Amino acid sequence: MRLERDVRTLEVTTAATELGMLQGLLSRRRAADSAAAVDRAWATVAATPPDMAVHANENVTFAEAAHAMSLPMQETRSKLEATKARLEGVQKQFTAIQQRVNDIGLTGSVGALLRRQRAGLPDVRRRQQNVQDRKTLIEEMQYALFEYDDLRSESNETTLRRILGSVSPQNEDDKETFEAAAAVLVEQRREFLDGVIRNYNAYLDMLFELDATEQRLIRETKRYENYIDERVLWIRSNRTLLSEFDVDASDAWVFDPSRWAEVGQQLYDDVLANPLIYSIALFTLLVLLWRKSRFRRELAAISVVAERGSCTDFSLTFRAGFLTLMLAIAWPGLIAFVAWRLNVATNATQFTRAVAQALFAVAWVYFPLELLRRVCRKHGLADSHFDWPPSTI
Repeated sequence: MRLERDVRTLEVTTAATELGMLQGLLSRRRAADSAAAVDRAWATVAATPPDMAVHANENVTFAEAAHAMSLPMQETRSKLEATKARLEGVQKQFTAIQQRVNDIGLTGSVGALLRRQRAGLPDVRRRQQNVQDRKTLIEEMQYALFEYDDLRSESNETTLRRILGSVSPQNEDDKETFEAAAAVLVEQRREFLDGVIRNYNAYLDMLFELDATEQRLIRETKRYENYIDERVLWIRSNRTLLSEFDVDASDAWVFDPSRWAEVGQQLYDDVLANPLIYSIALFTLLVLLWRKSRFRRELAAISVVAERGSCTDFSLTFRAGFLTLMLAIAWPGLIAFVAWRLNVATNATQFTRAVAQALFAVAWVYFPLELLRRVCRKHGLADSHFDWPPSTI
């Protein structure tokens, strides 16, 4: 059974290759014929009487229009073949991965394979943009084809009378010359119009087939993506969160009372070594705490004045800002001071410096939050000076 399937696959592949070769040969033959038609059209221009040059040049336009379609047709055929191959590859890959999932299950290796294959799928957005852009091209080609069909619908007799009616022979010899030249122009006009219509129809057929193939590729790609997304979500992509979690010996220091006693001892030693610094800090803290109630009363009094519509003294806002800062800085300042002294303490241990850095972080977070809390209090800066709405603060 498998051997027979392989033989059939080989036969299909061989037939497809031969068909591609024949189509390529046909495209080259068509391009060569259209190029030869252009040469014949220009040769006819040289042999046509000047009075009929406009009709000979019109035939040149038709021949060149047919020849101009050769390159777009070759490019579109190449895109079509590439799109067909991509579609076939996606379909085969989809079938194979479905079989593998059914046989093996949603294992880690299958999950990695699904993620890798999803990354290699065609870009759906770019393909959709190609389809959208091709609609405009198809409309333009159809409109041009309608015009050439209208020109081709004119009978040979009508065309011959129109060409002969545009010239004025002087004698019987001129009349015979014009009639012979007109007959050649009518015949070439029919031939070249048939060629351009044939090429336009072939080009449109390729565009339609390319459009249908690319839309199938978009649908298959989306179906494949959905299949992968529905399954890869449930496949573990890495080890568990705590599988590599390693507790270092230093992580337990925070629970060791002797370490905290060491911090207290170093802080005590620093107090004995630098009494003046601690005295100034303690004095500043006590002053701030002692005057806190006075700061609040003064801030409330300034707020009453600032809330009046006639108040234009901006210095009151500066004073209120200074008082708010003094109210907010006391405890964050104390934490920052302790962190500073621990950080510069003589013979500070690793744990002591870690505590110092943690206190610095607490101070830097605590201070702006406390300042914002003071600003947004009733009769504070936001309420009385900035006139923020109550719903905001």
